[in-house]
Amino acid sequence: MPDGAAIRDVPFFIGVGSEDFIMPSVKSLVEQLKRAEVQTLVVREYPHVEHLAIVQECLPDVFDFFEMQQK
Repeated sequence: MPDGAAIRDVPFFIGVGSEDFIMPSVKSLVEQLKRAEVQTLVVREYPHVEHLAIVQECLPDVFDFFEMQQK
């Protein structure tokens, strides 16, 4: 990510299951967002959840995140 200024003020919520095959990519993305100095970055790892079940598992947290951004 060459210039983080374009996304610095964009709020990010990243939910990933501990058994998700994309976990290495998620960790890389989180590090890149931190280097870009993103101001709002919420990362939640859900234990014993795999790729196909993560949306259902994290949806309540996603809605809470959106509500917090509106305040």
